[in-house]
Amino acid sequence: MQHLAEMRAAGLLPARAEGWRGSGGASKVKVTVLQQLPKAGKAAAASLDTFLHTQLQRDGRKADILILPENWLGASGHADVATNSSLQLLADVAKAHAVYILAGTMAEVQGGKRYVTSVLLAADGTMAGLYRKRKPTMEGAHDPGNEVGIFETPHGRIAVMICFDVENADIFEETLSHDPVVILNPTWIPLPRVISTMPSVASPSCSYPLSLLTAWGNAMETMSHKFENICIERGIYLVRCDMPYNCATGTSQVIAPHYTAHAATLKETHLSVFLERDREQMMKNHARFVGLFAPAERERTERRDRTGSRFGRVAKAASLSVT
Repeated sequence: MQHLAEMRAAGLLPARAEGWRGSGGASKVKVTVLQQLPKAGKAAAASLDTFLHTQLQRDGRKADILILPENWLGASGHADVATNSSLQLLADVAKAHAVYILAGTMAEVQGGKRYVTSVLLAADGTMAGLYRKRKPTMEGAHDPGNEVGIFETPHGRIAVMICFDVENADIFEETLSHDPVVILNPTWIPLPRVISTMPSVASPSCSYPLSLLTAWGNAMETMSHKFENICIERGIYLVRCDMPYNCATGTSQVIAPHYTAHAATLKETHLSVFLERDREQMMKNHARFVGLFAPAERERTERRDRTGSRFGRVAKAASLSVT
């Protein structure tokens, strides 16, 4: 708890003791990662409407940006609000709550081609744009997109990259060349092929087998190790939303220049964080953060790695935003 007090005193956390709730300040953007099982049509819209109403009542502030996992939206056809009833229903929710919604992905059919497509809905209910997955993992099932996903919003320049696209060096560098402040990354990390029935060593009564918990932790550790220094050097946030167990592995996390936060469970949950609109302030926060938390000693070949410090000392504090 001492670390929480130090972070609040340094301005890295809001003052409220409940965690990362409250207004967060006018300069900050509230981003909510909703790790939720797939929904379709009216059920999808009703789920988001209920969640946003509850969030506002509980926290006093709803999300400015809401992101859902890859494969979340059970819709197909044209990725167009005017002609796709599922998207129209979600657009109505976005407008009613004045929130940007990245509705996971849908199965877009356009011009005889099939794409894995993310649609970004603006806070006024219009379509801010779409992004088509450029490296589909199911070869032959989908066609690759060929355009970078960059969108100008009142919350700053947002990039969208679906799942494995963010790990493709060429696509990632092309996206970074447009200087986004945040990258939204809906993803679907499949379950391990073999899940043992051995119970968790830490908690024998845990309902998750050890192999699954190991895969969950390793997936988040791998991503953080790969991207934390990039987020520091480029001054960006990577917001990753995975499908929960048992559709996927539930590895949602936010990697920022000055912290790494992750979902507290494999199950359906949400993670809310405040992001700085102003990059200069973002990097000031990082500098103050490094002064508070010295990197832990780690057996890593990469000496600049800060995963141990950020996860070991800060992730528990960061995950207080998960309720």
